[in-house]
Amino acid sequence: MSLVENIARRNNSAMELLQSIKYLKGQGYADDAIAAKTNLGRDYIRGIIRLLEEGEEYLVNTVEKGRIPLYQALNIAAEDDAAVQSALTEAYESGALTGKKLVVVQKIISRRKHYGKGLSAPPREKANLSAEDLIAAYENGAREKKRLLAQSNYIKDVLDYTAMALRQLLNDVHFTNQLKAVGMNEIPLHVTDLLKR
Repeated sequence: MSLVENIARRNNSAMELLQSIKYLKGQGYADDAIAAKTNLGRDYIRGIIRLLEEGEEYLVNTVEKGRIPLYQALNIAAEDDAAVQSALTEAYESGALTGKKLVVVQKIISRRKHYGKGLSAPPREKANLSAEDLIAAYENGAREKKRLLAQSNYIKDVLDYTAMALRQLLNDVHFTNQLKAVGMNEIPLHVTDLLKR
């Protein structure tokens, strides 16, 4: 029994199938022959082989899982950061990528930048930290904490203002009558807790 028959008969995992496609290509099979033997489209075979030859295992895996279309994986593999952002914008505007798929593609690009092309994360090397690096990390942490504190204070001020305005509205007879007229007889518990502060 040949490798081709094994590929066709057994239920392969996506990566086994893809590696087999790469193997067949390495054995000299034409894209059309591989497509016919695996019941996959010729363009799909060409795209997958290109990704595999470039070492884009993670992108191939996301295509096989149906997270992104093959043409987007090919765009991601071929372009630099600015071109990828341009392609994402174009895909979004054309309606090819919307909602969840756009978020998935952005995560894939981010993961690819951080971990590289492979399926697993590369082993981290222990970096020699200098005193300047530690000071910079501390200062970045302090700046981030100040930013979060300012944001927190702003949100608190907005909530205080909203609670005060709601208290005044609830003391207005016309407003409470209007609430009753539309069927809002009770105020949610978390809102009453906010008003008691």
